[in-house]
Amino acid sequence: NLDYDKENPIPQLLDLKLSNVCNLRCRMCGPQASSSIAKELNILNPYYLENKIIATDNQSTFFEEILPNLKYIELTGGEPFVSQENKKLIQLISNTEYAKNIIIKLTTNGMFYNPVIMDNMKNFKEVRIIISVDDIEERLEYARGNSDWNKIKANIKLIIENYSEFNVLVYRTINIFNVYYLNELDAWCYDNQVNITNGLLHQPKYLNIQHLPDWAKEKVNKKFNNDKKYESILSFMNVDSEHMLEDFYEHTNFFDDKRNEDFRKVYKEWSEILLW
Repeated sequence: NLDYDKENPIPQLLDLKLSNVCNLRCRMCGPQASSSIAKELNILNPYYLENKIIATDNQSTFFEEILPNLKYIELTGGEPFVSQENKKLIQLISNTEYAKNIIIKLTTNGMFYNPVIMDNMKNFKEVRIIISVDDIEERLEYARGNSDWNKIKANIKLIIENYSEFNVLVYRTINIFNVYYLNELDAWCYDNQVNITNGLLHQPKYLNIQHLPDWAKEKVNKKFNNDKKYESILSFMNVDSEHMLEDFYEHTNFFDDKRNEDFRKVYKEWSEILLW
């Protein structure tokens, strides 16, 4: 709970996206949050890679004025385990007397297991590790370019086994790529005693499941309609919206050509439903 003081409006919660540096090229992402996509598209903006706090004029303000009142800090990116500033910030905060008052939430793509940074986070009041995983095996590696399902599986297990005091959660973003295969990641999480929650992708619209054609929605409904845990997802999907399949084709073909990949080979059954 945050106690906002109108007379002294010092932030108690910070959501920091310090850098777009990231090792992955996720199909639902863009250059503003992935340096790998920015490089792929030749969209280079040095601001995304510059420090925002450490070794800047903001450092003293952060550590002397903001940190003493901070109760919650969220680190995303990019990928926090790649960003040097994110890692340095965690280390510096963990060595202060204020860490014990702060809940830290870190969102990662699961490709890294960094026990040094994880040990630093033990000094915080509470640690929440959110691992962004949308699917399994080849489909995951296609939708989240440069990812490695076997490495991610191993890292999730290492974190859970070695940092049992942390709250570890798989976060799946529901989108056109994974909506037909929800049960498979759920089965893996259940078998491995990993907690999972869902978010719903809204933008870009052509990856939003609301903009699927009716015949594809019918197939998804038929597959999951008898399972209550998918009720809210189906309810979101079944909103009457104009389908944007041609835009989805264009987006997918563009990156397939760049990456020498083929949606139809990876998603054979789903691509047939989509009349690819």
